[in-house]
This record gives sequence, C-alpha cells and structure tokens, in this order.
Amino acid sequence: MSEVGRIVRSQHERWDGGGYPDGLSGEAIPIEARIIAACDTWNAMTTTRSYRAALPAAVAERELRECAGTQFDPAMVEGVLAAVAASESAEGDASLRSAPVGTAAVAPVIRAHS
Repeated sequence: MSEVGRIVRSQHERWDGGGYPDGLSGEAIPIEARIIAACDTWNAMTTTRSYRAALPAAVAERELRECAGTQFDPAMVEGVLAAVAASESAEGDASLRSAPVGTAAVAPVIRAHS
C-alpha cells in the first residue's frame, strides 16, 4: 500500500516543481503520478461537470500542450494525446476524443515516448 500511497500523494506535483505536497519536480515525481495527472486533466476538461459543459477536445489539447514542461511532463502529455488520437483512429468515432482516458490505455504509449 505504501507504493500506491506515494503515487496518489504525488499526483498534484508539477513538472517544474511548483506543485504540492512535496515540491517534487521532473523525474523525481513517480511516473504513475505523472500519467495520472495528465489523464485526469484531460478527463476533467473533456467531460461535463455539474458546473460546466465539457470543453471541446481542441481546447483541452491546446491547454495540455501549453502546460507541458511546466505543470505536466511533456512526454506524458504527448502520450495522452497519442492515446486519444489512436482511440479515435481505431474506432473511427470522433466522440472518443471526449471519452475518459485511463492510465491502462495510455501507459504503452507513454512508455514509447519515455
């Protein structure tokens, strides 16, 4: 359980060290936490919330790209976006661009980018 706790604890760290709770930066942040941060952000932006409608995929993509290298590990951003694009291509369904992106779906793509 301590490994899972370390990952969960680190999901709000930032690539540039400006996150919390420990101020970790770069590769000191567990890779699983870096994956979760990018996936969770995509999901938060592209799904409808009680307080706002889902953002278009293009807006979410632009936001992730703008935050790559500061908030997010650039390789994780590219992995999430590649997984979304691969899902869209495989299914031929543009609605998947707004579907939740899970860690299991993104992990192989991220390994290829790391």
